[in-house]
Amino acid sequence: MAGRLPTLGNRRYHRAVATWRTQVSELIDAYRLSGTDHGDLMSRLLAARDDEDHGMSDTEIADQIAVLMLAGGETTSAAVTWAWHLLTTHSEILRAVQAEVDAVLDGDVAGWDHLPRLDLTARVVREALRLYPPAWVLPPTCTRPVALAGRTLPPGSMLIFSPYILHRRADQYPDPTCFDPARWLTPAAEHRASYLVRTGLEKVLSAG
Repeated sequence: MAGRLPTLGNRRYHRAVATWRTQVSELIDAYRLSGTDHGDLMSRLLAARDDEDHGMSDTEIADQIAVLMLAGGETTSAAVTWAWHLLTTHSEILRAVQAEVDAVLDGDVAGWDHLPRLDLTARVVREALRLYPPAWVLPPTCTRPVALAGRTLPPGSMLIFSPYILHRRADQYPDPTCFDPARWLTPAAEHRASYLVRTGLEKVLSAG
């Protein structure tokens, strides 16, 4: 309701959204008119089809672009930045990662086939995301009745929780503020339950 009030901030936000949608619509129209496959992401979104051979609407494509550019790009860049920060302040782990990358890639560009062998690299990313999750608070919405702490939450209820706080609980992670990729060699069951970060980068490194 507050978002509908004509406050200065809300007006700026709505103008920005309108500008965004206009620019994206013009880009989509230009691609459709050209009829050319540019081999890029926009061309793939336009060519995508569901099981009934239906393509996405312009609104759906615009939403996908927003997710990829805003949510996907921001979270992945934050994850990479924190990972590099932690590595540069832990020289022994940095040297071990460099040795692993040199041995596995042997000068090649990293590809899907390399991922299963980049074990330490994957654990470094997971540990960096545990300590510094890109989204420090998340507001999921219940899609069905959920029992929680002795109460039943109806569909539509919003929960607010912080991965940052959960990831630093001493009862879940011994020495929780310590950067320790080795903790992911044999993750405990409670780690799998409380680890709540899934950026695009972490998904890629988990593919193996």
